[in-house]
Amino acid sequence: MKLSEKLHSLRKKSGLSQEELAEKLDVSRQAISKWESGVSVPESEKLIVISSYFNVSVDYLLKDEIESPSPREPKAYESKSEAIIKYVGLALCILGFLFLVAWGIVMIANPSISDNVANSSAITIDGRGILLIICLILVATGVILLLKKRNRG
Repeated sequence: MKLSEKLHSLRKKSGLSQEELAEKLDVSRQAISKWESGVSVPESEKLIVISSYFNVSVDYLLKDEIESPSPREPKAYESKSEAIIKYVGLALCILGFLFLVAWGIVMIANPSISDNVANSSAITIDGRGILLIICLILVATGVILLLKKRNRG
């Protein structure tokens, strides 16, 4: 079996479309299509990523005489964009939480600063309310990004 057939078979067994696999391997859908049709061959770095993702050896992918991989489950592989979303979400959660803690400490340690913040707002919500809303938005945005990433993976 040729590399192109093996790639197509592995992708189908994993239940992935060409577009989904392309996103996981951080390549274009057209690249997957060319690989599966035998028009081109993945570069060596991508062969390593593919073998890792599908948990098969590079030998299996490249050697026509090896007909079947050892039966194993594919590894979870995180694309660069998924990793960025995960870290941004985590950073926003941590930042929002730290701001909430700092704000609580300031309010307890020096209530006059809290009163100045409360009186500094021209909106009907006082300054304390605005700070609370900003912190909660940061935490909520971070949680949403983390949950979105978890649901994809």
